[in-house]
Amino acid sequence: MNKKINLTQAAARLTQPFTHIVVGQVDDYCAYLSRFQGSYRFHKHAKDEMYLVLEGEINIDYPDGQCVTLRERESIVVKA
Repeated sequence: MNKKINLTQAAARLTQPFTHIVVGQVDDYCAYLSRFQGSYRFHKHAKDEMYLVLEGEINIDYPDGQCVTLRERESIVVKA
């Protein structure tokens, strides 16, 4: 039987910034729950990524200088 995940309870296990846990997997794709705080160095990914903000907000900076702010319950797919 599949196990359901309570994201609030899972998030409580993330006590340190810039840590993550796998909350699900479909084929070769994983869904991570992460805790962020402050800034993180600019980087690129080999594949598209989806971000969903449960609490707080994050800024996603693009190489062209554009910045997108995601607030609670907002999501975006960032192309590789």
